[in-house]
This record gives sequence, structure tokens and C-alpha cells, in this order.
Amino acid sequence: MVGDIVSQAISSYIIWEARRLGASRLTMARMIGNSLVDMTIGAVPVVGDAFDVAFRANMRNLALLKAEMERKGMGRKTIDL
Repeated sequence: MVGDIVSQAISSYIIWEARRLGASRLTMARMIGNSLVDMTIGAVPVVGDAFDVAFRANMRNLALLKAEMERKGMGRKTIDL
């Protein structure tokens, strides 16, 4: 339970930074969707833990943000978290 809350806090921070960096609405929607799927299924005991290990929503969100920033021509130093 506490781990899910911490994970969601990290997800929220990544999404906040994506917004601040000017990520598109589509990218933001995908990131929020990843976070919601992770939070919803992650809340199920035992199955949720296995899902969290496999799904890795925060890594997916960082990859989405990185791809978005590269498409916009922003340098690597700008998106390092």
C-alpha cells in the first residue's frame, strides 16, 4: 500500500514535469493512462505486485517524455531528471 502511494507520487512528479516541459496533450494522456493502469491494477494484492514489476509505468512515462522532447528538438540535458 505504501509502495503504491510512493510510486504514484513519483508518477505525478514525472507528469508534472512533462507538462512544465510542454509535452503534447496526447503524450500527457498516454502518461496519465499508464499511471492510472498501474495504480488500479497495482492495488490488487499479489497480482498487483507482479504487474508492477512487469508494467513499469514510470519507465514507460519517461520514455514517452524523452521521445516527445527529442521530437521537439530539446537536448538531452533538458530532460535529465
